[in-house]
Amino acid sequence: DLIRFHPQEKNVGKKIKLLYVGSLDKRRNIGFLIDALKNFPRDLYELSIVGDGNGKERIRKIVNKNSLQRNIFLLGHFKPIAIPKVIQKSDICITYYPRKEYNTQIPFKTLEYMACKKPVISINTEANKYYFDKKCIFFNGTKEDFINKLNLLLENPRERKLIAEKGYEFVKRSFNWSKVIEQYRKSTRKQLKNSK
Repeated sequence: DLIRFHPQEKNVGKKIKLLYVGSLDKRRNIGFLIDALKNFPRDLYELSIVGDGNGKERIRKIVNKNSLQRNIFLLGHFKPIAIPKVIQKSDICITYYPRKEYNTQIPFKTLEYMACKKPVISINTEANKYYFDKKCIFFNGTKEDFINKLNLLLENPRERKLIAEKGYEFVKRSFNWSKVIEQYRKSTRKQLKNSK
């Protein structure tokens, strides 16, 4: 929905605003994001986490244990209508879910990030690689690789802008539900064929 999800100028702040929107269920295991971010200077970033789930209190404990309350904010569940504004206020967006369970899941959240012209760091699932090759920065699911890829974007504003542009152009060209569903069907058929 390019009417709701679209680029918007944001006020430039001192800290880079990172964003994760999604489930906080224990099986998502997003605690590794916090574990990774504790290695970065505290005056460099803020991470907003939008979502809810049975792992939320565990994540809160990790944030508190590492004294990251001024850097990492658990914002809770937002109504879908409020999500575009949250994305528009961010600098870098994160797509993460366990590959084993979600390898072929259609990555709608990544499309929404890109529609708002945001650079994305994404888990390298088969579906994400199929749709977004060279349109976002992939990491392999490990804390170390996430740190490396985030460093690449934090230290290189030009790379952030380039990735955001590529993603946005892709979404403008391809983001309508009939095209997305057809691409998903093709991807799923290919993966089912390869798994036999």
